[in-house]
Amino acid sequence: MHKDMAMYAHSLERAQDVACAVEEKDASQAKQEKGRLHQDVRKSRRQPGDPTPLYAASANGHRAIVEELLCHGACVNTSTLVRPIVQTKRHCTLRFKIATDVAKTLLENSANPNTKTYDGRTPLSIAIACDNMDVVTELFKFGAVETMDTETHNVNNDPAMDGMSGQSSLLILAAQMNTTPLGCASKVGRLDIVKHLVPGGVDINLPGPNGCAPLSCAVDGGHLDVVKELLQQGALIDSPDSDGWTALFYASRGGHFEILNELLHHRVNVTVTAGNSRTTALHIAADNGRLNIVQELLAHGANVDAATVNGFTTLFGACEDGHFDIVQELIRHGANVNAASNDLQTPLIIAAQKGHVAIVEELLNHSANINHDRGKGLTALHSAAVAGQRDVVCKLLTHGALINALVQGGLSPLYYAAEAGRFDVVKELLQQGAKAELGSENERRVPLVGACMGGDFDLFIELIAHGANIHSTGSDGIAPLQAAVTKGNMQIIHELLARGAVVDVLVNGLTPLYTAAEEGFQNVVEELLKHGAKVQLDSSDEDRPPIVGAALNGYLDIVKILLQHGADANRTGKEGWSAMRMASQNGHAEVVQELLHHGAQIDAVSKRQTPLYTAIMCNRPNVVSVLLSHKANPDILCEDGRTVLHTMSENGNLDMMLLLLTHGANINALAYGLTSLYTAAERGQLNAVMLLLEHGAQVQLNSEHERCVPLEGAALFGHLDIVKLLLKYGADTNHTGTDGWTPMRLASQNGHVEILIQLLCHGANIDLECKQQTPLFTATQNGHLAAVKELLSKNANPDILCSDGQTALCAAASAGRLDIVNELISHNACIDLTHPNNGVTPLFVASIGGHLDIVKELINRGANANFQKNTQETPLHGAIERGYLDIVQVLLKSSLDINVATSSGVTPLLSAISIARLDIVKELLQHGVDVELPGKDGKSPLDMAMEIEATTITIELLKHGTQMHLSNDNSAALLYAAMSGRLDIAEVVLELGVSVNTTNTNGDTTLLLACNGGNLEMIRYLLNSGADTTILNNDGHSASECLGQNNTDAARSLLHAIEVEQWREKGLAKLQSGDYSDAIACFTRVIAFTKDKTDLARRSSAYFCLGYIDLALEDAEKAVEYGSPIGGYPLIGDTLRQLSLESEALTAFQAEN
Repeated sequence: MHKDMAMYAHSLERAQDVACAVEEKDASQAKQEKGRLHQDVRKSRRQPGDPTPLYAASANGHRAIVEELLCHGACVNTSTLVRPIVQTKRHCTLRFKIATDVAKTLLENSANPNTKTYDGRTPLSIAIACDNMDVVTELFKFGAVETMDTETHNVNNDPAMDGMSGQSSLLILAAQMNTTPLGCASKVGRLDIVKHLVPGGVDINLPGPNGCAPLSCAVDGGHLDVVKELLQQGALIDSPDSDGWTALFYASRGGHFEILNELLHHRVNVTVTAGNSRTTALHIAADNGRLNIVQELLAHGANVDAATVNGFTTLFGACEDGHFDIVQELIRHGANVNAASNDLQTPLIIAAQKGHVAIVEELLNHSANINHDRGKGLTALHSAAVAGQRDVVCKLLTHGALINALVQGGLSPLYYAAEAGRFDVVKELLQQGAKAELGSENERRVPLVGACMGGDFDLFIELIAHGANIHSTGSDGIAPLQAAVTKGNMQIIHELLARGAVVDVLVNGLTPLYTAAEEGFQNVVEELLKHGAKVQLDSSDEDRPPIVGAALNGYLDIVKILLQHGADANRTGKEGWSAMRMASQNGHAEVVQELLHHGAQIDAVSKRQTPLYTAIMCNRPNVVSVLLSHKANPDILCEDGRTVLHTMSENGNLDMMLLLLTHGANINALAYGLTSLYTAAERGQLNAVMLLLEHGAQVQLNSEHERCVPLEGAALFGHLDIVKLLLKYGADTNHTGTDGWTPMRLASQNGHVEILIQLLCHGANIDLECKQQTPLFTATQNGHLAAVKELLSKNANPDILCSDGQTALCAAASAGRLDIVNELISHNACIDLTHPNNGVTPLFVASIGGHLDIVKELINRGANANFQKNTQETPLHGAIERGYLDIVQVLLKSSLDINVATSSGVTPLLSAISIARLDIVKELLQHGVDVELPGKDGKSPLDMAMEIEATTITIELLKHGTQMHLSNDNSAALLYAAMSGRLDIAEVVLELGVSVNTTNTNGDTTLLLACNGGNLEMIRYLLNSGADTTILNNDGHSASECLGQNNTDAARSLLHAIEVEQWREKGLAKLQSGDYSDAIACFTRVIAFTKDKTDLARRSSAYFCLGYIDLALEDAEKAVEYGSPIGGYPLIGDTLRQLSLESEALTAFQAEN
């Protein structure tokens, strides 16, 4: 039996017999074991992961035994852990390249084609790795999905890969890159696998977890044949990966020219940008020096000046990497040589910095701006100088670069070269005429300062030889000596001092001696002192004396030297820092001792802190011990107004507290009216509280200066153990500090029941008011049911009037706490108790708070819904004002006055209308509210509804008025509807019988108001409803004469025919009734529109009847002009006869004779 087979079989009860049969391929023997197999096949594993007979048979390709096992119910998807990278029987079959028919048998018996190994590989990926294309085909037939989602797997350590071809191993290695099987094959150039996979139904564009599609993988690998195959099969040519790179980018990076041409042949997008970086393929090609790719891309329309998100064009990359030929090519295609990046660099600056002389010259020959300033950065000459590019410096100077140019920072090229230690560049610049100092106020630092900071002595001497002044400073005030001291350049310092440099020069408030002391350059300190440096200046301009700098960093030897030379241990500069404060802050105990030995004031306050306070706050126990041993005062109030004992009590630092108390700290000292004991109690520092009490801290001082007592702090934050301890030491449960808070009030506020119990057990007054609240009120207001129950069980009075005259029941109702409401009522809280000053009841606050459940409960318990507060508001008013319909409905079901008005005359109906709540208005109407009851200003509900343009409410009120048989005098509503264009209101009002021709006090009809507003729909509706166009207002204007600016022409057209006909009818009626003057007026308006012969004849008749013969004959003649066959008196007579005015007609005929 093979070793592997023994491994597979060792855990099976019947495995040995089965495995032998398998090994010998003895089907007959296997059949003899049939009965036992039937029984054992399902229980053949002792532990999860142990091998099964089916696994062993599959692994060795014994199809007959596989089929036999399957017939007896072997589970085809059972996992095994015998080989760590193999989980199912089918995996083994695939990994060892065993017969396809076994795999097919397993798949036909419902084996899962997409199962995974523990490291995430699928049967498909393993089949590809084994070059078993027949199995790949079978897997695709049964629904295998082409994915690869694996963790890193080392093929070299996998015994299952033994004997595989190099290409197969490479394929699995490619899978480690998080791509798909097709991506793997494409990357390593396995055209045969690609051809096999693509017809099998895989997604040709499916990217791997790295986002790279198979086409990009093939391009990256440089496999032209695979690229062609994928494109022929429909691969998306511009599909981007997770970084936005398309296949074109990979071709450009790898220099795959033939592949590039293939992509271009398939119309690849050459201008596409990569994601957020906005990089193009041209950038990639230029960066990688691919000249032929660059040329081809440019020939196909690539944008030569496309910029990345940082503003870098293609020319930048070529200049940076020194690709001269590509720079030339880009310039030939019009690249902008002066393009600026986001940080204002240019190609010339980049090339100068990198030292590419030929590229610099090429750019200059094509008009690159040689003196372009990067704003806060450098010119090309600055960049070359600081980088030490001497040849480029020479080239730039030859082309006219400004040798003394100052960038915005105020520094010259010579300064940059000097600071960087570029001796050859400095020498070249000086020889070319660079000035050792410009003497300009814009020069921030002179080159000699740069040399001193750089530390190159020869360069320093060179500058001096060219006239550099050792006393010169730039605009920032830094002198050469200060710069040299900053870097500790002893040789340069010695030379400067020898040449007479001012030893005590102030730079930004500090002397060279300070800088040397702070930096710890002892030899420099000694050298400066030897040359007469002062240990502190008499000037008030000195920010810090040198001893402060030495103490800051703990340079004990320098401190001693300075003290020996007379430094004042207590001296502070303008900034206020003392040496003791600095040494204490950084834990330099030896320095502190030395300073004290030389008279430093141990309790001197520096920057609002004593040395002791600083040392304790910075946790410097060594310094604290030194200070306390020298009798430092621990009770001084520092920057936060507290002593160090307060601070340590807050933090619970017992060791430091004990140390302070041992050295006499005042245990009862007040800071902002609080003792250290209060601080510890409030912060829950039990051990600190115990320590303080044991050392005599008072539980309350009974002082007018004590703002809060310790018991308050513990009660507020619920520190029960501390409360008990304070009570044990005699704390008064009813005592308050000057702030007026009681422990009971604070415990109730946060619902600390156990603390309330403790306080009450020790005599706390359960009903003692604090800040206008009892403990019960406070607990209720904050919703602490348990605290409320406890207080009520101890007989707390629920009816005490507290804040704003409210009871605890009011507070519960306001907070929406039904449970607390019920609890209070069950303890006999008065349900309608109110304060005489405001009249607020629990029902009222519940109503305005929107707490429906509480409103119901209070009404069920008999609360008076008619109870009015001092403004005469009822709960109904409050609910309506806040729009709580559900509460309004509940209140209306109780016995209340629905029409009661507030002191300002607002009824519930008016209140509902004012907030335009139709639903509430309907509810009130259904309950019989008085719709005519006006407010204090005399306005009715209908007036208010129209005033605020609440149309739906207006309609509802009007409808309700009809049902209630109210007066139909609703003309105001119709006028409002006409004016505002509300057809819905107009329809309702007209249905109520209001005249369509009603007028307002100005005589304006509804039609006139509609015309003035230009509302065509309203005009049409009123005309259809019989509106009279001939009614004139008080100013004598008709509706058509009052048209507004909106829809004027359309409205006039609508009115014209009707108005003419109505004036004509009115004129005829007036003429027949003998009202000749009005008849004349009517026909005059008609004639203005029509100029009709008949209308002229009728006005002529009216004139005749009034005796205006001349006017009558004039109209008669005009009628002839307009087509009348007769004129004069005959026309007048005929017209009068037609109107049955016989006597008048006879008179006209007689006049003719």
